[in-house]
Amino acid sequence: MQASHYSWKRWGWAALIWVGLGAASLLAREYYQDKEVWGTLLRVDERRRVLVVDRGPEKKTFRVQWNRDTQFRDADKRISISGVREGQRVRVYYSDEPRRTGVKGPLANKVIINPISTPQVRRYNQ
Repeated sequence: MQASHYSWKRWGWAALIWVGLGAASLLAREYYQDKEVWGTLLRVDERRRVLVVDRGPEKKTFRVQWNRDTQFRDADKRISISGVREGQRVRVYYSDEPRRTGVKGPLANKVIINPISTPQVRRYNQ
């Protein structure tokens, strides 16, 4: 009986620490929201993994990096980077938070080729 009592204490403390660490990590997690930019694709650099998007005459061009986790989509099917060509209309969802992405500049999470609609909210394309 004595051995099981100590075993229960030890596993109880381990479980309590495990639950405490899990709760602390959930509380410390920040909410990240992806940003959106859309326009015409000017350049695709596969060697450097960079896309350059022209957002219109009054805006500067937008340069975004991509990695192996970036999704490239045409309508509702996934495509590879070789299916992306210059001159296509694109919508890019990206994150520019270095703590989240690990890179200094913006990193694309999803690139949609020939999007059906354009965003109506002005804050997305700033």
